[in-house]
Amino acid sequence: MTNPSTLGSQYSEYLASNVDIPEIDSSKLAIGLTWRVMSTRPAVRFSIVALACLSALCGLLGPYFQKLFVDAILKGSGSNLPMRNLILFISLAFVALLLSQCFAVLCKLVCSREGVLINRWLSRSLYKHGLKLSQASRRSRPTGEFVNIFSQDVSAVAMMVDELLPIAVMSFIPFVAAPIAVGYYF
Repeated sequence: MTNPSTLGSQYSEYLASNVDIPEIDSSKLAIGLTWRVMSTRPAVRFSIVALACLSALCGLLGPYFQKLFVDAILKGSGSNLPMRNLILFISLAFVALLLSQCFAVLCKLVCSREGVLINRWLSRSLYKHGLKLSQASRRSRPTGEFVNIFSQDVSAVAMMVDELLPIAVMSFIPFVAAPIAVGYYF
């Protein structure tokens, strides 16, 4: 029987290996670290945005089908209820909300992997850069500042892809879709 912690460590090793992320060149840092992080591996960033959009859109379809379900109940009366339509609408609402959650979980998995990779990439690059610093440069800053960069700042940049990107996309879609939905209803 395989130990669950062994499976987790094997999966972590798999996530953090064999990924082609180029080293940070000091001359290219002038374009900004945010742009560098977001433009590296554009296919993965696009898949994160696409999964977040699909999750948000499916999340918006669930209440729409619920509204159709309620409208069908209000139209019918007594034994004249359209059972096929009722079952169809409530099933579609369930499937839409289920798909929304599936896309959200899949997006979170991809984002978590990217967060680990970015954390590894930045830590490795900062470590290599730190080894190249002169003795005078090292003395000009306290050791705590270097430790803070590794422990806090690298994690904050990785969190930008891990948390902020999908939440921003999932929050923006309802703001775009709400006026369309209001216009459609009225």
